[in-house]
Amino acid sequence: MKEKRERLSDWMQWSDPIDVRRRSALAMRNVFEMADPRFNHVTYIGASLSENPPHFVHHRLGWTEALPYSVVGAVIGRKITQEVGDEKVVAGQRSLLLSHFTGMDGFVHSPASPWSAPYPMDIWEQARTLYALIYWFGETGEERLLDYAEAMVDGLFKLSVPRGSERVFPANSFARCSMGPYGVGAIIDPLLWYYQMSGNHKALMVGIGTAEFFMDPANGFFDEQWGAKGFFRSVVACLNGFSKAAAVTGDPRILSRAKCLHDAAVSRCTAYGSTPCGEPACSDFELNGSALSLVQAGYPEYWDQIDRFIRNQTARSQFIDPNEYDSEKASKKRVNLYNIYDGYPDDLQVLPFDDYRDVVNRSVGGAMWCSPSGHSFFPASLMICCTSHVLRSFEIAWDHSLYETNTGLVSDLQFSVDNALGTIVSHEPKEGRAVFTFAKDTESLRIRIPSFADVGKVALSKNGESVPTRIERGYLVADRLSKGCAYDFTFPLAERESVEWQQLFEFPDYDHPAATGEYRVQWRGNSCVLL
Repeated sequence: MKEKRERLSDWMQWSDPIDVRRRSALAMRNVFEMADPRFNHVTYIGASLSENPPHFVHHRLGWTEALPYSVVGAVIGRKITQEVGDEKVVAGQRSLLLSHFTGMDGFVHSPASPWSAPYPMDIWEQARTLYALIYWFGETGEERLLDYAEAMVDGLFKLSVPRGSERVFPANSFARCSMGPYGVGAIIDPLLWYYQMSGNHKALMVGIGTAEFFMDPANGFFDEQWGAKGFFRSVVACLNGFSKAAAVTGDPRILSRAKCLHDAAVSRCTAYGSTPCGEPACSDFELNGSALSLVQAGYPEYWDQIDRFIRNQTARSQFIDPNEYDSEKASKKRVNLYNIYDGYPDDLQVLPFDDYRDVVNRSVGGAMWCSPSGHSFFPASLMICCTSHVLRSFEIAWDHSLYETNTGLVSDLQFSVDNALGTIVSHEPKEGRAVFTFAKDTESLRIRIPSFADVGKVALSKNGESVPTRIERGYLVADRLSKGCAYDFTFPLAERESVEWQQLFEFPDYDHPAATGEYRVQWRGNSCVLL
């Protein structure tokens, strides 16, 4: 037992503050490393670090599910790091993405490839592609991208039929969805995001109607409490859409339902963000996105969940230290896992289209599946979807650590960031301190006070001297701050212990837990410093 605790401690012990730009640069590097120049830069779906030799894995889902993750990851990485990255990969992948709009229905379709056959249109993959078009348009403003998005929205509108306030997709859309029936609900969030961006009312109608369909207990997806029976990863993609629907419509009925379902999902996670599905980088992002919509709908207390999840499980899902790969423990034979190596004979040890070159070092920065206590090593468990969603969570941290409103600057999250407005240097969890420096004079600064901090003990100072402040609705507010000066925001880091419980499931049975784990956690502020 002692040996086990030491292993967990190595993974969970945490002392370094999270530098969002540095972490994003590592993730972006992995995104580019996972592109295959032999096949128009299509992405590998993941890296198998459970085997010796390790390898990047090609898979049938690489063309129309995984590729959009890479496009999105590159956009976010370039935004945060202000580096162009590998422009050949960016151009190649974007061209490849558009080439998959092969029919007249507005949808992307998987092609035949040397390692896979085409398969029917999948709404989960349409959601991935719509996200990619939105991110790509946000970076370049290319009007032609809106034509593709409009065609997809038209296709979804024609495919679904109205039933009262609901929109209902054909039964075969649920049956053939790669992420299970709940995966169809993943289309809600990008549709509503596209509506906010473009004003397209068909996107609004299909997005809200699909949310109404999934939320109605009579349709069997969610009961009055939680009651969802499916892959947690797919379920929380629905929840992200429900909360977006609540924020977009302002409908109190949708908001109440979305909030209830969100809270039920979070209750199935540990406080530091591990999830029942074992894919926390992706699932935590969906819950972070859902929480952000709930903040926008009037519930600022959800900033605390976003902060905890990013600071702990999201960041720790990244593969940072190449020494973590143990060639002695890795299998000397290919580990057969359902749906990862499909199409190959079981006794084929070297896969002809995979990449075996310096895989461990090229995997640094990518994100892995995780148990509640560490990285999970199995075939392709370092996945491009996980890396892309780590970047999406980092984008939330980047956008909301220091931004400008019409009344001044705001900091909802205190991560280390540096942008055109200034810099934040976070010292959590070593000490409760964040140093703000501004690029210009500011009339007002609003800093959200962490939920764990004693409001009476938070302070702002410059050169050791107290700066006048006031408390307004959970924020420390200071006026007339000077550019170039370092302002110390200090707050007590409350230390505590908690016991966390996590149900664990085994593929393909996500209805009945295989085991329940107990984890004793030491906290400093919102950081888990020892498990």
